[in-house]
Amino acid sequence: MPLVDIGGRRLSVFDSPAQESAGDVVVFESGLGASGAFWQLVERELQGCARLVSYDRAGYGTSDAAQGDRGLEALADDLDALLETLRSQRLVLVGHSWGGPIVRLVARRRRARGQDVTGLVLVDPSDEGASMFFGRAFAASDAMQRALSVPLARTGLLRRLYGTVLKPLTGELLDAVAEASASVTAARASNAELLGVTAGLEGLLAHPEAETDAPVTVISGARSGRSDRRQRAELIRAHQRRAVQARNGRHVLAPHSGHMVPLSEPEVVADEVRRLLA
Repeated sequence: MPLVDIGGRRLSVFDSPAQESAGDVVVFESGLGASGAFWQLVERELQGCARLVSYDRAGYGTSDAAQGDRGLEALADDLDALLETLRSQRLVLVGHSWGGPIVRLVARRRRARGQDVTGLVLVDPSDEGASMFFGRAFAASDAMQRALSVPLARTGLLRRLYGTVLKPLTGELLDAVAEASASVTAARASNAELLGVTAGLEGLLAHPEAETDAPVTVISGARSGRSDRRQRAELIRAHQRRAVQARNGRHVLAPHSGHMVPLSEPEVVADEVRRLLA
């Protein structure tokens, strides 16, 4: 994977050119803690229809680590800088989980500069419309994750946990994603990002103005277990509101998925990307 300089730091980029270069570029933003290789099942569905680009955020895989604040604005800065290295006539941004707010913020910035995107696909995204992200349970979960992730990475247990979560991936691909996501450096990067989640969502909540004129698809995982049924229902409602508030919004349910839609139903994500590029 090539390393792309974004101004003093380098990001590891997975770049799959289209068979026929037509200027269409799809850029994928992973959720918190996940390597860009996480998107490979979706990219296989889209092979040849556009240039497909994913990347490891700072500290993941072979991407250089970053110092200082790693809140939403800083993560958007990195994606913004990466996009400036790409030439595109049409650009679709796809974000999963915490990647959803990142691509939304970048789309808002581009709109302000007169560089609006062709469309957004938000895949079971974190959303400030869901109160669960501001409650005690979420804060306690974050604190526990930050306390345990580095020790688990040092013992190799974090990699095993990733192997369980990433079950639809197999062989070398599973090994690559787990390795890039579960190193000590990646665990520290994930912890730094976690510190900024609540503040980042609060910032979006304080500025609810329209972010883009481009079409926005919000995909929700429809499946839940007993332990997360209430949270899943709340998140789906937030996703529905997000789609309604968008000027060209669309809400899609992934019927066989929970949170990990890109792994369990990659074709649902790919179909929405194709629709935006049709």
